Amino acid sequence: KPGNNKSASASLPTASLKGLQESFLSVIRSPFVHAYFGKFLQQELCEENLFFFLAVDEFKAIKDQVIAREMAVHIHFTYIQIGSEYQCNVDHPTLKHIEQNMKLDPLPRTLFDEAQTSVADMLMLGIFMRFMQSELYQRHQRRAQNGSILGRLSLEESDSSDTSSTGSGGS
Repeated sequence: KPGNNKSASASLPTASLKGLQESFLSVIRSPFVHAYFGKFLQQELCEENLFFFLAVDEFKAIKDQVIAREMAVHIHFTYIQIGSEYQCNVDHPTLKHIEQNMKLDPLPRTLFDEAQTSVADMLMLGIFMRFMQSELYQRHQRRAQNGSILGRLSLEESDSSDTSSTGSGGS
């Protein structure tokens, strides 16, 4: 399986890894919890990884070849290309593989799979585990248990308390 976190995922029992994957995917696919995770990634200065992950999912769903190519070019220049504004940590062989396959016509929908798996592993095995232990996630859990999950998330309300708890708030 591609990715840079083979040793980390290999050290987890299969059942634990599967449960972690399911939790991670449910957060990514739930707009409400996704907002909390996105805020946490912003605090961790690594939100580009989530943006990349979601952009690749969107790319895979595109049926039209012209639109798919445009999306692939956008993903490449935004997240993959060395020095790009939102560059994700992709190893050199994967980078070269993507660049070579960008020339194919039609583009394979698996074009970014290795990079997406690597980023997902990093998100899931590192950042997501910290997120689940964070005050931000714990607050979400408390709200969900109290039935307030149906209310609108006020990230502005949590801005002042959450940034001070990470030590990155203020100028």
